[in-house]
Amino acid sequence: MLYPLILALTLCSTPLLASPESNAHQAARAMKQCFKGCGLKKQELYKMALFIESELPTKVSKDNTYYFSRKKTKLARTIEVDPHTKNIFIHLQEHNLKELGHGARKSVTNSILYSTTSPKRVAHSHTTYPNENEAQAMNDLKNMPGLCKTISVLADSRRSHSRSYSLITEYYPLGDFAHYMRKNKPKFSFQDKLRFCRDIIVGIDSMHSKGYAHRDLGLRNYFVEKRGKKLHLIVADFGRAVRDDHTTERGAQGGYSQLAPEAINVKALKGDDYLRTDIYALGCVFYKILHQKKPSWVHKAKIKNSHVSVSKRKARHTRAIQQFRKRRAKELKAASKHTNKRFTPERVEQIILKMINPNPSRRPTAHQVRELLGAL
Repeated sequence: MLYPLILALTLCSTPLLASPESNAHQAARAMKQCFKGCGLKKQELYKMALFIESELPTKVSKDNTYYFSRKKTKLARTIEVDPHTKNIFIHLQEHNLKELGHGARKSVTNSILYSTTSPKRVAHSHTTYPNENEAQAMNDLKNMPGLCKTISVLADSRRSHSRSYSLITEYYPLGDFAHYMRKNKPKFSFQDKLRFCRDIIVGIDSMHSKGYAHRDLGLRNYFVEKRGKKLHLIVADFGRAVRDDHTTERGAQGGYSQLAPEAINVKALKGDDYLRTDIYALGCVFYKILHQKKPSWVHKAKIKNSHVSVSKRKARHTRAIQQFRKRRAKELKAASKHTNKRFTPERVEQIILKMINPNPSRRPTAHQVRELLGAL
């Protein structure tokens, strides 16, 4: 007669599966907590969560549908599923929210990576233009050190043979470095500046090790991340990245202020030339971080002047760099006589002079720059 009692106790102690309604309530609370300014009421979040918990799995498996617009579902926001990872995203876009950023051909808005317990605010980059090169780069560079974290690369499932992709990445609340500098006007120590240079070269070394050149290394393309009490930089935006000379886009590397002499004739660039122009551009970026001013050897108006032949502009730019390197090398040599310290701005600037060598074959590789900075 003990068996029924034992069976009853066993059934009572077995946890029951949560209902879709219960999961939806839990998810709505978690999403509101993770992103309080999401522009949605709790009831709206609950309705979307209930759809995800109850209807979405069937629609995905039976209909092979991964994109659910507001018009289709009558819900407050669009929902999208990554068919490869099964991640579910609620795209907030610009409804009651400002966009996170934008480029010439893309917008970056807020999304929520759905979870009943641990949802995350993420960044959603989307465009109607072909961006398969960027999507391929994001996939190839996933989880590489020093680079913006990619969560999902989503093909446009609404249109057959579409060449545009949505890119979901980690959200960095402090924003990009250029915006952070304008907003906060911080006074960085030399230790901070050296750390920023080291952070950037880690990311670029990761890219170059996979054969990718970044090609757009302005300060707006690094995210600021706080780890403990220290700020770090993350290399981001692979929209102009190129590998093995495979690119449909031509143009100045990172703007004219970071343009290597050989890149004035951009049509002549091929293969590893792009990697070397990255190194020159980084020399300009490191100089700007170190001195908090634009490189003094760059004369943008003369570089841009299309009324002057490419060969003359290249010769002028090369001469300006050579003159700066010669003068600055003498100044740094004189300064080094008064100190034996390795950990000085002058040591970093000696590395920069190598990076901006007008002869691209004489520039160090990204890995060599990383080792030089690491040795300080």
